[in-house]
Amino acid sequence: MKKIRIEFSPQEISEALKKIRIERNTQFGKIAEEILKNIGDFELDDSQEKDFYICQTLEVIDALRSSYTKDDEIAGILSSSKDVFNEDVIKIDPVKQEKAKALYKTFWKHTNIANLIAINDLHKNEYDELEVSDLENAAAWYLSYDWMKSKTLNWLFIDALLFAENVSFAQSIVPYTNNQWDKFIKSLLFPIIGEGFNLFITGIVSSFIANISNSNGYSGNNQDIIFWIIFSTITIGRWLNPSKVFDQKTINNKLLISMISVYGSKLKNPNFHPDLLKKMLYDLEIKGAVYSPNIYFILEKKY
Repeated sequence: MKKIRIEFSPQEISEALKKIRIERNTQFGKIAEEILKNIGDFELDDSQEKDFYICQTLEVIDALRSSYTKDDEIAGILSSSKDVFNEDVIKIDPVKQEKAKALYKTFWKHTNIANLIAINDLHKNEYDELEVSDLENAAAWYLSYDWMKSKTLNWLFIDALLFAENVSFAQSIVPYTNNQWDKFIKSLLFPIIGEGFNLFITGIVSSFIANISNSNGYSGNNQDIIFWIIFSTITIGRWLNPSKVFDQKTINNKLLISMISVYGSKLKNPNFHPDLLKKMLYDLEIKGAVYSPNIYFILEKKY
């Protein structure tokens, strides 16, 4: 079968967006435009017409739309043309209108997870409306087409999937109280402060025993050796006891801080460094984090 390069002119892209009822000045419009522009980078079978690629682009975007909200009333109007959407949105519950308008223009925004913890907003239903299984299916669909690539869509999938994983992990370890951030920080700092106190006491005990040995005729050098032997033995003995120092709760809290830090600093916008992010996620997985394989597959999808 003959391979050819299929290219969409700016006029054809504009017509395609109108055909699939996606507004150019929305986030989905930008994604669709990037996909259609980038098709020219690939050699494709000459058996497919341009409409095929336009339809597949729409199907991925529709799958993505359906993954965010569990509200059928909002989901039902998100795929409308701008004129139809403007007519339909005023017919739904007034409380939902602003949310629907925001989703229509910008489907996904990067969210500061640390702020959600700080303002006690981690467990509210607003953040449970991301249907992760549908999001994973949309990502798998996107990955199934080698010719389909979009810098914005790569970022959106990765950001949303990492957000879902981070929030799920945070919900499992951060208590639902009026002072979540305060308790979270204290649960991390208190064991560290406690360990510092333990090391101080261990040093006093070790010095005391070493001084006794000195009074029994040991030289100064031997006294130092005895001090460090005693100090190291006591300290290592405590560290080998799993009930001491860094218990599982502390380990989880430290891991969550690292996960939030990577998510917050590396994915603020689509201009992130895929290889660097991949390495940082691998490092977090070594420490215990678990991420969707689709994240790594998308990071390999060059744009």
